[in-house]
Amino acid sequence: MRKLLLLFTAATAVGAIAAAPQNSSSVAKNAVASQESAVLATEEPHHHLILENSRLRAYEVEVAPHEATLLHLHPEDYVYVVLGASDITNATIGRPVVKAQLPDTTFNYVVGPISHIATNNADTPFRNVTIELKRKQGAEKTYYPSVDAALADSARPANPGGSRNILETDELRVAAIKLTPGQVWTPPASSHPRYFLLIDKMKDSASAREPKAPTFPANMLVWVEGGKKWSLTNYMKTDQKVVWLDFKD
Repeated sequence: MRKLLLLFTAATAVGAIAAAPQNSSSVAKNAVASQESAVLATEEPHHHLILENSRLRAYEVEVAPHEATLLHLHPEDYVYVVLGASDITNATIGRPVVKAQLPDTTFNYVVGPISHIATNNADTPFRNVTIELKRKQGAEKTYYPSVDAALADSARPANPGGSRNILETDELRVAAIKLTPGQVWTPPASSHPRYFLLIDKMKDSASAREPKAPTFPANMLVWVEGGKKWSLTNYMKTDQKVVWLDFKD
């Protein structure tokens, strides 16, 4: 009952701020009040914290059909990758409410802090990997709206080894590559730490489950320290897309 009351109160506050005509003073006061009612993403029950270190917090997120998250705060800039086609409503404090149909592999970069409620309008779960970045990211230099869009852009030259950049900021480079069945892939050596997202493992229902988020496969997210070698074999019968965050120092 308390969770439902909090969700109703938060959604009402967000909707009022987004929709009601108010002067700038009342908007600011309402926004502050609603921000204070937001829980941190670490405390939001649809966000399953998989890894936290000095660079990031990584969550596997699942919102059941026709459910909504609590009003929650992302205190830093963050990125997310959508896993499966989705139909959502995003209500962010201080911004218009947005309804969006998101294709599989949709990628987004969000400048924090923000507080919002995500509602799943579909009959299927809304799943994504969300990564909060503990360093302010600065200028956005490259951006594609999805992993598939970045991989399909033959107008720009690929990186050595065939990967393509999805996002670049002052602090971070996010890239992707597509591996064929049976392919063994070793990313180029790097002195920087990297975080790999094996996003197509979501399609492998037979694999072991992640204890912190049982509807997700285990080992879908892999942290590799700078200077460490890592390789991946695509044991799937289909192509496998891999996304990774390469921290610049």
